[in-house]
Amino acid sequence: FHSNISASICSGGSNVFGSQVLTSAGTFADVIPNPATTTVHAVWSGGNISAYSVYDLKGRNVLSKSFDAGTKEVEFSVESFENGTDILQLETIAGTITKQFVKN
Repeated sequence: FHSNISASICSGGSNVFGSQVLTSAGTFADVIPNPATTTVHAVWSGGNISAYSVYDLKGRNVLSKSFDAGTKEVEFSVESFENGTDILQLETIAGTITKQFVKN
């Protein structure tokens, strides 16, 4: 995974180091691989991802999915995405977690 990730917990927010986000509750979200060419795998250690959405930098929704039962991992294809930076939003029991990833 990541050899140089360091993070500290701060109240009322999250810290971003590399592609990993550590929230104030001590949970983390990670998007791998980053950059991606075929698929993206996202995980949230707090579990219960109820939905996710992907947006391009123009704000267009390029993919959305929701789940009846929460999950702690999602995986989706990015092969049809344009090359560039995209925004992944994970809807969780703790709120919305936003991550950037690059499609090559």
